[in-house]
Amino acid sequence: MNILIKFLLLTCLIVIIVEAKSVKNELPTKQWWQRANFYQLYPRSFKDSNGDGIGDLKGMIANFDHLKELGITATWLSPIFASPQKDLGYDVSDFYKIDEAYGDMKDFEALIERAHNLSIKIMLDYIPNHTSDQHQWFQDSVKKVNGKDDYYVWRNGTLDENNNPKPPNNWVSVFGGPAWTYRSERNQWYLHQFTKYQPDLNYRNPKVKQEMTEVIKFYLDKGVDGFRLDAINHMFEDDKFLDEPLTGWGQEGTYDYLEHIYTKDQNETYDVVYEWRDYLEKYTKDNNLTDDKILMTEAYASIGDTMRYYESKDGKRKGAHMPFNFELIYALQDDPKAPRIKEGIENWLKNMPTGHTPSWVIGSHDHSRVATRIKRFRAELANTLLMTLPGTSITYYGEEISMSDNLDFEIVVDNRDPCRTPMQWTNGTNAGFSEGEKTWLPVNRNYEQINVEFMKDRPDSIFHQFTELTKLRNERAFLHGGLKLKAINDDLLVFERKFENEESYVMVANINRHNTAFNLTNAFEDVPQKMKIVFKTSKASFNVGDEVDTSNMTLGDYAAVILRSRDNGANVAQLSIGLLLLAVARFVFMAQ
Repeated sequence: MNILIKFLLLTCLIVIIVEAKSVKNELPTKQWWQRANFYQLYPRSFKDSNGDGIGDLKGMIANFDHLKELGITATWLSPIFASPQKDLGYDVSDFYKIDEAYGDMKDFEALIERAHNLSIKIMLDYIPNHTSDQHQWFQDSVKKVNGKDDYYVWRNGTLDENNNPKPPNNWVSVFGGPAWTYRSERNQWYLHQFTKYQPDLNYRNPKVKQEMTEVIKFYLDKGVDGFRLDAINHMFEDDKFLDEPLTGWGQEGTYDYLEHIYTKDQNETYDVVYEWRDYLEKYTKDNNLTDDKILMTEAYASIGDTMRYYESKDGKRKGAHMPFNFELIYALQDDPKAPRIKEGIENWLKNMPTGHTPSWVIGSHDHSRVATRIKRFRAELANTLLMTLPGTSITYYGEEISMSDNLDFEIVVDNRDPCRTPMQWTNGTNAGFSEGEKTWLPVNRNYEQINVEFMKDRPDSIFHQFTELTKLRNERAFLHGGLKLKAINDDLLVFERKFENEESYVMVANINRHNTAFNLTNAFEDVPQKMKIVFKTSKASFNVGDEVDTSNMTLGDYAAVILRSRDNGANVAQLSIGLLLLAVARFVFMAQ
């Protein structure tokens, strides 16, 4: 046969194979935050490097390898700014300084460098609503000096029947009691939606917004990758300062006693978030950066109000990249049921504007730990749910080893102390957290077996499950695939993740204590009868690698598995074409 013809046939074969491979490799573009595995670092409790019993930045730096091993790609740090610590850092006295308990600015710069060397992004917990009453701005505002008169929300009050100062209205603090405190120096009241040590900033003064934007720029210049905007929906109040209506329930003086229509979720708040998103995008463009700088918002609000942080109602303005999503925390309580979990997941996804990314979280510094809320034997299930949903995952420190609330001590700061106790690294002194004589909060007594070192030595531990899950999240079905979701009954929750015509993954979780038989092919019509186990929790009786009949499965109590389909029709067809072309080529080149 003519050599030229053979050459042309071989060229065509190579082109067909390369084109087939390139088509499969074409993926939707995703920024780092759209696929991130976040980890919340609580500075006081992660690792103490100097023996004073308080975690610090050097302690974090020394243990970033732990995060890398877990598969963490981004962190957000609870507040590290200078603070009198009345609310453990959420009362900032100087945004431009690091609290000396944690280190200094050089330590922070070293932390960013270390994290970025490990390809881990750093986000800061930023508190725009208020400062500490020890902040110089507030001190100047009290005295009406240095142009700070209106940096905070000041109002005239009235007099009660005994001629004593009376607050301007009936507003109450989130923590209970009046949201106003009187200062005789001004003969006025200042607003504080949280404690009296946390006066609210006045964003109706454009200088305040400019000051807070300059703080953002300062840390962007340091290399920070984003900001979590704490308690953002309290940023503005109605400018008429009207009394809020009663809810008809709750005790007088408590937060639940009033309907908060004038003190949160005001339209002006969203405008600031949109402006800050614009600012971050301009910063990224002006500095020729390829990776986004991002905003995450935290707001306890209705689902409708929460979704407005993604974008404006008309869709013309972008806001937060990721509003904080509490749905799994709400669903994973006490004795959870599959339909309730399904409802929470769908509530977010159905309300989320098109084209945006969901975030998922099962614990934080403000909530009882998941291993306490739903018991430790379900902690593995919670991590499995978290890691198999579309979007970003956010893990609270210690959830990778199923840390639980420490309920064996008297409250030191407030009732959230039990979920904030020191990280449990080893079974040594102070669980390896500190070499000091005393830690800022007591270490949980279960540290001898609930610690990183112990878990790492056991191949089926929740620690190793966590690392396997973060690896699975890199598969195309999890990165780019859709989600089908079904509660088969109260006990069984099933997800299917699939990207186009490629292999599918099915996650099955038995949330309760009964061995449960089921037929997966009845759950989703495209589930093949034969699938392979690629992940299991410790209580599942299967082995990784087992091929199972999906029409006749039984899952033990509190167990979860992830199954993967064999090559589907599209892949088989692609392989068949390739084999056919190879056969043709062989025939041609062997022809005389």
